[in-house]
Amino acid sequence: MKISDIYQILETKIEELTEKLKKDLDVKAFELELTDFLHEIFAPFLEQTINEIFSNRENLFILSLIASNKGMRFSSFRTLNVLVFSNINIKVYSPYFYYECKKKLGRKKKGRKKGNNLDCHLGLSLMGFVGKYSPYIVQEVVTVSLSAPSFAVAQKLLKQRGIKLSINTLEKICIKSAILGMEYRGKISLTGKEDFTGKTLVIGTDGGRIRTRRIKNGRKKKGAKQQGYYTEWKEPKLITIYLLDDNGNKIKSFPPIYDATMGDNHKAYNLIREYLSELPLSELKNIILCGDGASWIWNGAENLFAELQNLKLNFYQVIDYTHAKQALRFIWDMLPKKMSVKQKNSLWKEWKTNLWNGNIDKLKELIKKYLSKRNQAKGLKKWKDYFKSNQKRMQYSEFAKNNIITGSGCVESAIRRVINLRLKAPGCFWKIENAEYFLFLRAQLISGRFPIFMKNLRKRFFYKIKNETDKIMKFKQKLGFAV
Repeated sequence: MKISDIYQILETKIEELTEKLKKDLDVKAFELELTDFLHEIFAPFLEQTINEIFSNRENLFILSLIASNKGMRFSSFRTLNVLVFSNINIKVYSPYFYYECKKKLGRKKKGRKKGNNLDCHLGLSLMGFVGKYSPYIVQEVVTVSLSAPSFAVAQKLLKQRGIKLSINTLEKICIKSAILGMEYRGKISLTGKEDFTGKTLVIGTDGGRIRTRRIKNGRKKKGAKQQGYYTEWKEPKLITIYLLDDNGNKIKSFPPIYDATMGDNHKAYNLIREYLSELPLSELKNIILCGDGASWIWNGAENLFAELQNLKLNFYQVIDYTHAKQALRFIWDMLPKKMSVKQKNSLWKEWKTNLWNGNIDKLKELIKKYLSKRNQAKGLKKWKDYFKSNQKRMQYSEFAKNNIITGSGCVESAIRRVINLRLKAPGCFWKIENAEYFLFLRAQLISGRFPIFMKNLRKRFFYKIKNETDKIMKFKQKLGFAV
């Protein structure tokens, strides 16, 4: 079909839909039918363009160079049906590459079919396809699947958008996208153009809760429909990274970085290191780590800041003021019952003032003075374990003077939005590996960095490329990549 023919076809279709709209006044039907019609018209042009790109010898040579860096070789062109737009199949002749490996001894089995690993269609991957699904479909599937309360609901919502896929397919697309992105974790969420000059970087970390699924060993019970499983609670660790200006206000042009892991505290700090290694830290003025009073946070913070000392920046460790007040409230609740409400409230103001000013030793005196002997030991133990051990992290008045934040609201909010609203939903039981994938993807979505993530999926082939030849550099420029 020629482009000149499209105008006449389109004009006829619009006239038909317009007359229909005048009769039934159904604007939604008009929009949907016109969108589907446009997709059907332009799908052949997309098919033709993709096949022209793949048939170009220079492009094939570039793909072969990329493949060689991955230990792959060109095999042949293979016909593949891929899904584009809403739900339209097009046929592409895609260059297929295979991984070089040593030949196995012995006879080959007769009738053995050649494999068709979708990861080996490098040309499609470079265009942003995940498997046989176009970037548009992948973005829609991941966005809706991670926003909806379940895959069943996501399937219904996507069907309304014209994307008709099974629940298993939705899950596979999400997992595959996560696997591709996590290979370059720490880099794939960044633009590479971050400006940190004179800014303050804030790192937050905290733990959430997810219920996991672990299959029971042994045989399935007689009469049971499926094998039983354990439903243990696990603590995923979530990290946040964002920027502040000189006045202590969050910089909106830099979307916060969120990520989370099902690993332990060491894995969480290794995740922080992955992101920091990709950021221009030398341009910063301050680095702050803020969190609650969990010991694993501050043991890791000491090690992390020791590694960064060569940057010659100002480092601050801050315990969230609200959490500190809650811990102080625990001791305040031990005051004698015979004390009047007025006295207790007056004392509470005094205790809060001392906490804000960092007078931790003064708090000890007040605890000794007002708590009964029965509660004094318990109160002093709490003071020693929480307040005395974190004294340097509770100098709130000094922090405020230097425009250093005193709250961990960003990470607390991220725990709720990334974990609780989707992965902690009632009746959700996650396999550990799947929870890791969905934590990673949902963190990209909620942080606002998902468009960057999707764009960088195409760039991933150039992250570890060894031979930056002139042809590859020109090809990168042609595709709009930063060189």
